[in-house]
Amino acid sequence: MWGGVFNPIVVLDGSKREVRGAHEEHSSGSYLEEQAGILKAFDPDLLANFSADSLPKELREFQHRTFPSERLDWKPKPDQAFSYFVDVWPILNELWEKEFKFSAKPPFKFRFFEKNDAKKSLLLAAWYGLYSNEDSYESLKKSFSAEAITYDANFKSTLKAGAFYTPLAVTTYKCNQRRQIVRSHAFFLLNPDNPFDVVDFWNLRAAGVVLFPLTLQDYEEFEQPVRDFGALSTYPINETVMNRVVLMKARSISDDELATVADWMQKLGFSFSRMGWVSRYHMNHYAVANEIDIEPIRAYEASAVGVLDSGYGVIQGPVPEFMRSARHGHRWSMDISFVSVRDPNACYRLPWLNSGCDSLVSHTIGKGYEIDSAHVSRGGIVTRQAGTAGAVRMSPITAIDAVKAFLKGKEIEHLTTSAPGLVLERIIEMFKGLPDCGLFQNAAIRQLLDDLSPGGWRIATEVRAKINKSLQGLQIYGQSATKDQIAQRVNTILDRAVEAKVLRIGLVFQCSRCKRYHWYATTEFDECFNCKSCFAREVTPRLDATKWHYASDGFFRTSNKLDGNITILLTLNFFNQIFDYGMQFAPSFDYTIEGEQHEMDFAIMSDGGILSREVDVIFGESKSGGALKEEERKKLKSFGEKTGSYLCFCTMADDFDEADKDFFRNLVEANVSIIMLTRFFLDMDSFEFMDYRHHNDPGRSMTKADWLMRMTIVRVLGNDFAKKHNIWV
Repeated sequence: MWGGVFNPIVVLDGSKREVRGAHEEHSSGSYLEEQAGILKAFDPDLLANFSADSLPKELREFQHRTFPSERLDWKPKPDQAFSYFVDVWPILNELWEKEFKFSAKPPFKFRFFEKNDAKKSLLLAAWYGLYSNEDSYESLKKSFSAEAITYDANFKSTLKAGAFYTPLAVTTYKCNQRRQIVRSHAFFLLNPDNPFDVVDFWNLRAAGVVLFPLTLQDYEEFEQPVRDFGALSTYPINETVMNRVVLMKARSISDDELATVADWMQKLGFSFSRMGWVSRYHMNHYAVANEIDIEPIRAYEASAVGVLDSGYGVIQGPVPEFMRSARHGHRWSMDISFVSVRDPNACYRLPWLNSGCDSLVSHTIGKGYEIDSAHVSRGGIVTRQAGTAGAVRMSPITAIDAVKAFLKGKEIEHLTTSAPGLVLERIIEMFKGLPDCGLFQNAAIRQLLDDLSPGGWRIATEVRAKINKSLQGLQIYGQSATKDQIAQRVNTILDRAVEAKVLRIGLVFQCSRCKRYHWYATTEFDECFNCKSCFAREVTPRLDATKWHYASDGFFRTSNKLDGNITILLTLNFFNQIFDYGMQFAPSFDYTIEGEQHEMDFAIMSDGGILSREVDVIFGESKSGGALKEEERKKLKSFGEKTGSYLCFCTMADDFDEADKDFFRNLVEANVSIIMLTRFFLDMDSFEFMDYRHHNDPGRSMTKADWLMRMTIVRVLGNDFAKKHNIWV
């Protein structure tokens, strides 16, 4: 943002901060946690560290994006320094070329406080701007006919919005900011010499709050501007709600001092509300909207179309106009939002604030490093561009790449996709995608695979009858299915099973030599067949006297439920519905944590939903046998605590073992986020899921995964336990 007003400021040492007032004194959270909330809300592309110290643990997620302030300058000679990043001068040059160069009369006024006057007050410097050298002021006077102003009683009483531009206002040039919806306009009562108050003023304005600062020393001198601002701030939000200005106090101001100013303002004849605390950032509490919700700043937007070959290619982004003649070494950032529809090999929505994911993106998108590196933002990916170059080189990112990178950022090593994971990938490929894997929701298909796993076969009419029986009581869109609809569903299930080779159609022949019976697929015989026991070459009997049989084969003949993948397939299919077919997943993999090797059954990444731009990360453990072993519980708890991600436990049983439930309760008490899916969830079809979601409104949860976590804790662990831990829906 050209080094200006939209950039947040965080002070690391809060030991001298003054906090007064009932709201502030009883607020929860440490000072550094509040600063972390500010940074998360703004999602800065990089941090300039003016203390040159390592960041404290509360801000460690930003450490890999932080540079010492001197590192952000290019110094070709000891006495020369040029910013690597776009500063205000190319913008001022374009402004002069377009608006002032050929104008006999300046199109708008520029005014500024003299450097010595601005340096006397932190508030004036933060409100109007302050240049570090005198040449900048001379340039303003010469090129823009700028005038110096004095902060006196006349200035205060006649101040009008939009009457003139200040040096600081120029830093908003070409930038579009969304105004805050709640508390959009506020009077901010502060101590002008308190750096923490002034930084709060700066950050609130950077977040999109329209602010009018007031001080205890001179607020009465602003009487008319205060009236004007109050009137400007009163407007209808909709047909029934009217926006009103807020009187907000800084942290060093007492409640009594706020009341004094409020009493004075009430006499001025306009409506306002009083606020005894500074708005908080990135709260993310259940059912509570953020007090400050910051949208990314927009400058130049474009819809770039790139033709990629297996994920490789180049996309040409928009270049700021004023960069056409600017120095090549200037860097600027470009936000990229990716849209990929049901492509399992395109995973460009990645976990935010993870050093491993940022490192992955820096190598695959833009191909940069250090200052020039790309990184993951809350809404997509940000690349760093140099000079007039708007091209972005692309390489593919898969879900497995993303999981590896995420775990690396958590100091966990992803080793390789496990053997069951490879089976899962091949099964999904055979089904041509996850949605058709819903075939395994049919109890008859699951039972048949169990029965056929030793290598047996079933008469085709018997198989049809079993599937038909399993569909008795079938509901279609909430209505009981007719016989014709059930018959059609049976055909659909059999067609899908045969196409994916879950069931194979064939005939049973007896060998004339060894007298043994075997099942033969239609591809294993013509006029003759080879006995599978003694290998004798036999003449195929008359087919009109032989009944068709179904058998399982390949992966589907395994005795351990497709290497344990049936539960996983149904779990992935369920999450596919939860995330509106927008998720990416990685199959079972081996990993090492704290020197020990373990296996994880699956991983999921998906957009959190409408209320969250962040990505949900879910790791899953499929339960097909008895209770978890003690070593499994230990490694899962360690994994959940270290990654901060969701742990999903899934089973085709109607409920979990009581010993496992005790373990789940321990995880909740250790602040590990868990999701528990039983057959109730995994057997839901699309209509049943939509009906369930309709009757269990997820609207108050910040993300879909959070909603599902709450729903399953209440369902599996009980209302009493959920209420004890402040979990409700």
